[in-house]
Amino acid sequence: MSLYITQTRSIFNRNANHVFYFDNGGLFCLCNKESQLIGEKTNGIDFVINYCKKHHIDNYEIVADSYRNQNELFALFDCLSKYLINKDISIGLLTTNSGFIRGHMDLIEHFGISYPFSALCGNSRLESASPKEKPIRKQSTDHKHLGLYYTLLPSDSEPKPKKAKEERIKPLILEQNSASNIVLDEPFNVRLMRLLRESGKDNVDVYKNGGISKQVFSNAISNKKVVPTKNTVICLAIGMELGYSDAISLLEAAGYTLSKSIKFDVIIAKYFKRRIHDLFIINDELYENECPLLGWQPREDK
Repeated sequence: MSLYITQTRSIFNRNANHVFYFDNGGLFCLCNKESQLIGEKTNGIDFVINYCKKHHIDNYEIVADSYRNQNELFALFDCLSKYLINKDISIGLLTTNSGFIRGHMDLIEHFGISYPFSALCGNSRLESASPKEKPIRKQSTDHKHLGLYYTLLPSDSEPKPKKAKEERIKPLILEQNSASNIVLDEPFNVRLMRLLRESGKDNVDVYKNGGISKQVFSNAISNKKVVPTKNTVICLAIGMELGYSDAISLLEAAGYTLSKSIKFDVIIAKYFKRRIHDLFIINDELYENECPLLGWQPREDK
């Protein structure tokens, strides 16, 4: 799940599947580079939410520039926060105004909404950290200076990963008939719990470092009938600091993959291969490539 706000040069450049925006007195949905009128300009966020529910859309973006003042934005953020708190959905807020995020920073931080580093400080991403160098993020406590500070620790100062005994579940065999059998690997819930044990991570660290809410994390590990969305599985893998092979294994157990033809997937795969699990660094490159961002820290989790 994620709730983020980001600046974009053009909503038509976005790599999200659905973008909702107001234009010419109407509410439009941009899907696969084609726009469709779906409502009136007077329709609010509730209309968009209900539209996405009806059409089973769980990953979309909304242009926020139509909300002119703090009161309107507060109502928007409050509505989305309450709606998302226990739901496995990703919603992004877009702006074409370079000063929009900086101008509403107090409100954005109040609701814990994710935002990219580059949107505030320009093109200064520390993307080139090598696999042997772990970037450490420190955020300034001075609200007059909105920025991030990075230091690189040498590889020999990193704690060695704990060796865990590999506990694999025997494949399940379902007999359809006497002629053929279907062999299944361990289901997503079982694989998630195994990787969580092997990571040695505390549950709280996993969902906070992965940028998902406690409710969505609890549902992922306890609800055997529901598989999380792809973005949430990625956030879980980031929170557990999985390597590339384990991250792919977790995604495959949920029925997903990382495609070499999708920009978002290529970026995510690169950071798993480099064992970089800092959401700020990952989101920074996703932002530069007009891709949806990851993660959200709702107020209830703070």
